Amino acid sequence: MSMTPSFRYRARMARWWRNSLLLLLSVTAAACGTKSNPAATCSENGECSDPSFPFCDVDGTISGDAGSCIAVVCKTGQIGGCNSDGNALVCNADGTTFDTESCPAGCDAHAGCLACKPNESACVGTTLSTCGPDGTVASTVECQFACSADGERCTSMVPSNGLLPYLDAVVLPPDVDLENGSFNVDTGSFFPASGNGVVYPIVDGPAPAGGVPVRVLVVHDLTLNNVSISIDGLRPAGALAVMATGNVNINGRNVVSGSITAAGCDAGSGGTSTDAKHHAGGGGGGGFATSGGAGGSVTSLASGGSAGNSGGTAELIPLRGGCPGGSTQFGPGGGGGAAFQISSFGTITLHGTLVADGSHPSSPVTGDTGIFSNRGIGVGGGAGGAVLLEAPTVVIDNPGILLTRGAGGTSRDFYPAEPSDSLPFQSGGACVVNDGSCGVGGDGASPTASGHAGQTLTFDINDSRQYAAGGGGGGDGRIRINTLDGMFTRGNNSIIAGSVTTGKVILQ
Repeated sequence: MSMTPSFRYRARMARWWRNSLLLLLSVTAAACGTKSNPAATCSENGECSDPSFPFCDVDGTISGDAGSCIAVVCKTGQIGGCNSDGNALVCNADGTTFDTESCPAGCDAHAGCLACKPNESACVGTTLSTCGPDGTVASTVECQFACSADGERCTSMVPSNGLLPYLDAVVLPPDVDLENGSFNVDTGSFFPASGNGVVYPIVDGPAPAGGVPVRVLVVHDLTLNNVSISIDGLRPAGALAVMATGNVNINGRNVVSGSITAAGCDAGSGGTSTDAKHHAGGGGGGGFATSGGAGGSVTSLASGGSAGNSGGTAELIPLRGGCPGGSTQFGPGGGGGAAFQISSFGTITLHGTLVADGSHPSSPVTGDTGIFSNRGIGVGGGAGGAVLLEAPTVVIDNPGILLTRGAGGTSRDFYPAEPSDSLPFQSGGACVVNDGSCGVGGDGASPTASGHAGQTLTFDINDSRQYAAGGGGGGDGRIRINTLDGMFTRGNNSIIAGSVTTGKVILQ
């Protein structure tokens, strides 16, 4: 039977539509990416035995039929969704099945594993990342120190002696440049050698058990250059602490003086004979990092004061200075060295000199017998003070000098000479004539010895002179340097005199 042209046309069109429909169904199936096998289910181990249906759709994420084995046609790296464990289903390299990818930060059905947990922060190594609401990293910050142990934030340095809260006392800490003048810790006032004075924000800090009251100066950058810092004042401050959010530079010669006697100071006073001559034993030297020296005696007539014992802590927590020397009948002993803490969140560089030595009386004491007028009165030297430097980096550069030396004891005739900054200890006071009635003062502590004892005298009953033994030398002060790695940089020609310990800054 022959077909008309019209009939043949209609037949060809029918075949075209049938083939087109089959192609459309094939494309649609490929786009869906799966084909289920109604006769197969996953084993107890989540495996499929039929290689034509290799993927076990455990929870029905892909097919909607939990536990079924399905065939997968997908593009490598394509996200198939997230399973019930919150992990991403990712098309394998062959495009034949989905691999499971763990998503610690969470899973998005379209994007797969999130880069981070939305609206949370995470810290790894030294990088703090903040996550946006879409699970992508919105910002990163490099930590100055390190990440916290919980991985949620950057750590921060915690200044010693509980001073961290005092950083909030000043909203915008100023740059403080103190040059050629004097700074009064009581008022926060700086008086330059020329020009008008300036008052800086300074607040009362803690007074911990075993320590002394602290005044806290909060700054950004600090420069010290030829400054005299006096802690004596109307307030009961015994120490100065500087909190610097930036860097600290120390140039020129800078001296910190004045202190409050800490608990436990025990240098003994020199005894006095009961006869009309009032022969005098020397006062004992004050102690701190090391003990002071005992005061000299006049045998059988006047005992010397006991040496001050060592005290305080190597960490300078709590913060306190050296102990004063023992007195005699003619006046008080030398003052203990001051306590000075610098906590910087940047770098501390000592290129000049910083002195916190113990002291001895620098002028006669009224009320003496006249015989010892304008002389040293045999008192004990004060122990060296305390300097605590802590920052991520501390540099004691050439020709930097850091001193916390104990003062020498005085003799009857002389106060000790002003010591050179290049010497590791302070000498005791000498006698005008070594005729047996004047005892030499003991030297202050050296790197290898405690304060030296004052000279003891043997009384001659045929001698009509008044005898005065030497005062004991003061003990060493303490120097503590805390850095990020527990080490500091020191120039070959720098000088450090005092008992030095090092440690790491506290991070939290």
